[in-house]
Amino acid sequence: MGAKKSGSGILGKTESTITIILVLIILVWAWKTCQSDVPEKEVAQENVEITPNDYPVIFIAVDSLNMRSGASLDSMVVSKLRLGDPILYLNEKTDFRQKINFDGAIRNAPWVKVRTRTGLEGWIYAPGARFYPVD
Repeated sequence: MGAKKSGSGILGKTESTITIILVLIILVWAWKTCQSDVPEKEVAQENVEITPNDYPVIFIAVDSLNMRSGASLDSMVVSKLRLGDPILYLNEKTDFRQKINFDGAIRNAPWVKVRTRTGLEGWIYAPGARFYPVD
């Protein structure tokens, strides 16, 4: 009589279910892998003074943080950094603080010079990163 089409019936539904489960497992694994790049111990950001060599690696604390060519909102955006990205603190910060409406609150903080994993250098507004002490 008639041949059964591939992908129909119980076998087809089982294959689809297995595919969905495998995709979900891969997504969960990828998410957990990304989360493991960020240290669990967090230092409170209020009144943290940034001093040379105390915090060589910092992590981006907000999604799509602008890295700029200079320490100013008027400077050109050279990259958008992702939440959790590790970057190198280049031991430079501005001598001034700037008031900026940042992440839903008015902040008064310096800009810091950083370098990405790919070697791109620029300035970020300090509240956009989390600083962790060097052990």
